[in-house]
Amino acid sequence: MAKLTRFLGCFFFLFCLGLGDLALAATGEEILKGLAKRYQDLEGLSAAYARKTQTALTQDLFMDPSGQASGQLAWRKPALLRLEQKTPTEELMISDGAEVWWHLVAEKQAHVYRQLDLAGEMAPLLSFLTSLAELKKHFRVKKAPNEASRPNQSGLFLDPRQKDSATGQIIAWCDQEFKLTGFDLLTITGEKTSFYLTEVEPRVMDLDQFSFTPPKGVKVIE
Repeated sequence: MAKLTRFLGCFFFLFCLGLGDLALAATGEEILKGLAKRYQDLEGLSAAYARKTQTALTQDLFMDPSGQASGQLAWRKPALLRLEQKTPTEELMISDGAEVWWHLVAEKQAHVYRQLDLAGEMAPLLSFLTSLAELKKHFRVKKAPNEASRPNQSGLFLDPRQKDSATGQIIAWCDQEFKLTGFDLLTITGEKTSFYLTEVEPRVMDLDQFSFTPPKGVKVIE
Protein backbone atom coordinates (compact mmCIF):
# COMPACT_ATOMS: atom_id res chain seq x y z
CA MET A 1 0.00 0.00 0.00
CA ALA A 2 2.84 2.41 0.84
CA LYS A 3 4.48 1.71 -2.53
CA LEU A 4 1.17 2.31 -4.31
CA THR A 5 0.70 5.61 -2.45
CA ARG A 6 4.20 6.74 -3.42
CA PHE A 7 3.55 5.72 -7.04
CA LEU A 8 0.28 7.66 -7.19
CA GLY A 9 1.99 10.67 -5.62
CA CYS A 10 4.74 10.60 -8.23
CA PHE A 11 2.18 10.16 -11.00
CA PHE A 12 0.20 13.18 -9.79
CA PHE A 13 3.40 15.28 -9.58
CA LEU A 14 4.42 14.34 -13.13
CA PHE A 15 0.88 14.96 -14.34
CA CYS A 16 0.99 18.50 -12.92
CA LEU A 17 4.36 19.07 -14.57
CA GLY A 18 2.77 17.98 -17.85
CA LEU A 19 -0.01 20.53 -17.42
CA GLY A 20 2.60 23.22 -16.88
CA ASP A 21 4.42 22.19 -20.06
CA LEU A 22 1.15 22.32 -22.00
CA ALA A 23 0.49 25.84 -20.74
CA LEU A 24 3.97 26.98 -21.71
CA ALA A 25 3.47 25.38 -25.12
CA ALA A 26 0.70 27.88 -25.88
CA THR A 27 1.18 29.64 -29.20
CA GLY A 28 1.64 33.37 -29.50
CA GLU A 29 -1.91 33.66 -30.81
CA GLU A 30 -3.27 31.78 -27.78
CA ILE A 31 -1.36 34.08 -25.43
CA LEU A 32 -2.76 37.11 -27.26
CA LYS A 33 -6.30 35.80 -26.88
CA GLY A 34 -5.73 34.95 -23.22
CA LEU A 35 -4.43 38.44 -22.42
CA ALA A 36 -7.25 40.06 -24.41
CA LYS A 37 -9.90 38.09 -22.53
CA ARG A 38 -8.39 38.79 -19.13
CA TYR A 39 -7.73 42.50 -19.65
CA GLN A 40 -10.41 43.57 -22.14
CA ASP A 41 -12.05 45.95 -19.65
CA LEU A 42 -8.88 47.08 -17.88
CA GLU A 43 -8.83 50.77 -16.96
CA GLY A 44 -5.94 50.71 -14.51
CA LEU A 45 -3.74 48.43 -12.43
CA SER A 46 -1.30 48.41 -9.55
CA ALA A 47 1.55 46.03 -8.72
CA ALA A 48 4.65 45.59 -6.64
CA TYR A 49 7.81 45.27 -8.70
CA ALA A 50 11.39 44.13 -8.51
CA ARG A 51 13.57 45.66 -11.20
CA LYS A 52 16.85 44.48 -12.65
CA THR A 53 18.95 46.46 -15.11
CA GLN A 54 21.53 44.49 -17.01
CA THR A 55 23.75 47.08 -18.69
CA ALA A 56 25.70 50.13 -17.57
CA LEU A 57 23.60 52.61 -19.55
CA THR A 58 20.28 51.65 -17.97
CA GLN A 59 21.91 51.48 -14.55
CA ASP A 60 23.04 55.09 -15.08
CA LEU A 61 19.52 56.03 -16.18
CA PHE A 62 17.99 54.70 -12.95
CA MET A 63 20.88 56.01 -10.79
CA ASP A 64 21.40 52.53 -9.36
CA PRO A 65 24.93 50.99 -9.43
CA SER A 66 23.64 47.62 -8.15
CA GLY A 67 21.24 47.27 -11.07
CA GLN A 68 18.43 46.14 -8.74
CA ALA A 69 15.54 47.96 -7.10
CA SER A 70 11.98 47.45 -5.86
CA GLY A 71 8.86 49.52 -5.45
CA GLN A 72 5.26 50.04 -6.56
CA LEU A 73 3.86 50.57 -10.06
CA ALA A 74 0.52 52.12 -10.94
CA TRP A 75 -1.02 52.76 -14.36
CA ARG A 76 -4.26 54.40 -15.43
CA LYS A 77 -5.67 54.53 -18.94
CA PRO A 78 -4.65 55.95 -21.31
CA ALA A 79 -1.16 57.26 -20.49
CA LEU A 80 -0.78 57.82 -16.74
CA LEU A 81 2.09 56.01 -15.04
CA ARG A 82 3.61 56.08 -11.55
CA LEU A 83 6.79 54.23 -10.56
CA GLU A 84 7.52 54.68 -6.87
CA GLN A 85 10.89 53.16 -6.03
CA LYS A 86 11.43 52.16 -2.38
CA THR A 87 14.85 50.48 -2.46
CA PRO A 88 17.79 50.96 -2.67
CA THR A 89 16.97 54.69 -2.80
CA GLU A 90 13.71 56.63 -2.85
CA GLU A 91 12.77 57.80 -6.33
CA LEU A 92 9.51 58.72 -8.00
CA MET A 93 8.80 58.74 -11.73
CA ILE A 94 5.41 60.07 -12.86
CA SER A 95 3.86 60.57 -16.27
CA ASP A 96 0.68 62.62 -16.62
CA GLY A 97 0.43 61.77 -20.32
CA ALA A 98 2.22 64.91 -21.49
CA GLU A 99 5.42 65.10 -19.49
CA VAL A 100 7.53 62.98 -17.17
CA TRP A 101 8.76 63.94 -13.71
CA TRP A 102 11.65 62.08 -12.08
CA HIS A 103 12.12 62.97 -8.40
CA LEU A 104 15.42 61.94 -6.78
CA VAL A 105 14.55 62.32 -3.13
CA ALA A 106 18.02 62.15 -1.56
CA GLU A 107 19.52 64.51 -4.15
CA LYS A 108 16.62 66.96 -3.74
CA GLN A 109 16.30 67.13 -7.51
CA ALA A 110 13.36 66.77 -9.88
CA HIS A 111 14.01 66.27 -13.59
CA VAL A 112 11.19 67.12 -15.97
CA TYR A 113 10.99 65.70 -19.52
CA ARG A 114 8.60 67.29 -21.97
CA GLN A 115 8.73 64.34 -24.34
CA LEU A 116 6.94 61.21 -23.23
CA ASP A 117 9.35 58.57 -24.55
CA LEU A 118 12.00 58.95 -21.85
CA ALA A 119 15.04 56.93 -23.00
CA GLY A 120 12.89 55.34 -25.69
CA GLU A 121 11.16 53.18 -23.07
CA MET A 122 8.14 54.89 -21.55
CA ALA A 123 6.12 55.39 -24.73
CA PRO A 124 6.07 51.69 -25.77
CA LEU A 125 5.42 50.67 -22.15
CA LEU A 126 2.36 52.92 -21.95
CA SER A 127 1.19 51.71 -25.35
CA PHE A 128 1.55 48.09 -24.18
CA LEU A 129 -0.48 48.65 -21.01
CA THR A 130 -3.15 50.59 -22.87
CA SER A 131 -3.58 48.02 -25.64
CA LEU A 132 -3.44 44.70 -23.74
CA ALA A 133 -6.73 43.65 -25.34
CA GLU A 134 -5.54 44.46 -28.89
CA LEU A 135 -1.77 44.18 -28.95
CA LYS A 136 -1.55 43.30 -32.66
CA LYS A 137 -3.05 46.67 -33.51
CA HIS A 138 -0.04 48.51 -32.08
CA PHE A 139 2.76 45.91 -32.15
CA ARG A 140 4.27 43.28 -34.36
CA VAL A 141 3.97 40.23 -32.13
CA LYS A 142 5.76 36.91 -31.85
CA LYS A 143 6.26 34.42 -29.04
CA ALA A 144 9.40 34.97 -26.97
CA PRO A 145 11.73 32.11 -25.95
CA ASN A 146 11.25 30.80 -22.41
CA GLU A 147 13.61 32.20 -19.77
CA ALA A 148 15.00 30.40 -16.75
CA SER A 149 14.52 33.54 -14.64
CA ARG A 150 10.77 33.39 -15.34
CA PRO A 151 9.67 29.80 -14.63
CA ASN A 152 6.18 28.72 -15.73
CA GLN A 153 5.72 31.94 -17.68
CA SER A 154 5.13 32.68 -21.34
CA GLY A 155 6.37 35.76 -23.17
CA LEU A 156 5.44 37.86 -26.18
CA PHE A 157 7.99 39.93 -28.06
CA LEU A 158 6.38 43.28 -28.98
CA ASP A 159 7.85 45.52 -31.66
CA PRO A 160 5.97 48.86 -31.97
CA ARG A 161 4.42 49.43 -35.39
CA GLN A 162 4.94 53.18 -35.08
CA LYS A 163 8.35 54.20 -33.81
CA ASP A 164 11.18 56.61 -34.28
CA SER A 165 14.94 56.21 -33.93
CA ALA A 166 14.70 56.13 -30.10
CA THR A 167 11.80 53.73 -29.63
CA GLY A 168 12.54 50.44 -27.92
CA GLN A 169 10.75 47.11 -27.71
CA ILE A 170 9.06 45.05 -25.00
CA ILE A 171 8.78 41.45 -23.94
CA ALA A 172 5.54 40.94 -21.98
CA TRP A 173 5.32 37.99 -19.57
CA CYS A 174 2.28 36.20 -18.13
CA ASP A 175 1.52 33.08 -16.11
CA GLN A 176 -0.51 30.04 -17.15
CA GLU A 177 -3.76 31.93 -16.50
CA PHE A 178 -2.55 34.89 -18.62
CA LYS A 179 -2.04 37.17 -15.62
CA LEU A 180 0.76 39.69 -16.11
CA THR A 181 3.95 38.73 -14.31
CA GLY A 182 6.33 41.32 -15.74
CA PHE A 183 7.95 42.86 -18.75
CA ASP A 184 11.38 43.55 -20.24
CA LEU A 185 12.20 46.95 -21.74
CA LEU A 186 14.66 46.70 -24.62
CA THR A 187 16.39 49.75 -26.11
CA ILE A 188 17.63 49.98 -29.69
CA THR A 189 21.23 49.95 -28.41
CA GLY A 190 20.81 46.65 -26.57
CA GLU A 191 20.12 47.70 -22.98
CA LYS A 192 17.62 45.60 -21.05
CA THR A 193 15.58 46.43 -17.95
CA SER A 194 13.44 43.65 -16.46
CA PHE A 195 10.44 44.20 -14.18
CA TYR A 196 9.14 41.25 -12.13
CA LEU A 197 5.59 41.95 -10.95
CA THR A 198 3.66 40.62 -7.97
CA GLU A 199 0.34 41.60 -6.41
CA VAL A 200 -0.97 42.64 -9.85
CA GLU A 201 -4.53 43.88 -9.44
CA PRO A 202 -7.00 45.89 -11.54
CA ARG A 203 -7.17 49.27 -9.82
CA VAL A 204 -7.97 52.79 -10.98
CA MET A 205 -6.01 55.20 -8.80
CA ASP A 206 -7.04 58.82 -8.28
CA LEU A 207 -5.78 61.32 -10.83
CA ASP A 208 -3.81 63.22 -8.20
CA GLN A 209 -1.49 60.19 -7.90
CA PHE A 210 -0.26 60.95 -11.43
CA SER A 211 0.63 64.60 -10.94
CA PHE A 212 3.73 66.07 -9.34
CA THR A 213 4.46 69.36 -7.64
CA PRO A 214 8.12 69.78 -6.63
CA PRO A 215 8.43 70.04 -2.84
CA LYS A 216 10.00 73.13 -1.34
CA GLY A 217 13.77 73.04 -1.60
CA VAL A 218 13.84 70.64 -4.58
CA LYS A 219 15.80 71.85 -7.60
CA VAL A 220 13.94 71.45 -10.90
CA ILE A 221 16.09 70.47 -13.88
CA GLU A 222 14.62 70.82 -17.37
